[in-house]
Amino acid sequence: MPIQLRTYIAIMLRFWPLLLLLPLVTGGVSLAMGWQRPVEYEVTTRMLVTQARAATYADVALPELAAGASWAASSYILDDLPSLLTSATFASDLVPLLEAAGQPLEGSQIQHGLRPTVHHRAVTLRARAPTPESARALVVAAVQALEQGGLRYWGQTQPGGLQVALLDPPGTAIPIGGTRALIGEVGLRMLLALAIGVGLAFLAHYLDDRLYTTQQAEEWIGAEVLVVIPKEIRK
Repeated sequence: MPIQLRTYIAIMLRFWPLLLLLPLVTGGVSLAMGWQRPVEYEVTTRMLVTQARAATYADVALPELAAGASWAASSYILDDLPSLLTSATFASDLVPLLEAAGQPLEGSQIQHGLRPTVHHRAVTLRARAPTPESARALVVAAVQALEQGGLRYWGQTQPGGLQVALLDPPGTAIPIGGTRALIGEVGLRMLLALAIGVGLAFLAHYLDDRLYTTQQAEEWIGAEVLVVIPKEIRK
């Protein structure tokens, strides 16, 4: 075994209480907090959101420049969607829709539950809620509000103006959390705590200027140690 490796092992054995207690305390606190956290359910849908052509020009062949401008406007709309879907204004519009669906949620729950991501022109919307029914109702209400409100969220006086095409309809509600997820989360945090404990042990060893081994003594005095007086053992 290389001398350097033996030194590392000796340092960790010397600070074993730190390496043991820090992960145990972290795991215990994480487990206690995890048991108190309620299980949520998540429903996902994927859609395309584009600016709709004005009704007065619906049957008119637009030049290529106008078509390009419409696609450019759609890009700006997509850039703003994550902020819009998690805003208090959008949440307040979903409250009556959810009440009508028989799955009432508070505005803060709606803001916390909607998790949008945009990839190219596709919008993936994840909705989390305390029950599978309310999670599904939340994602359906969000799509409905986009279709009804449309460009009103961008300062237009008239509702509508957006085309929402579902690529993947709302799927089955998936539980988020539970015992398996909690065990994985606690284990990950304990590994992180162990890594931090190892770092603290080596830091404490680096700051400690006392001599514990003959090798340290030889390095400090620059000469070979010939005799070591053993520690007196009292009977």
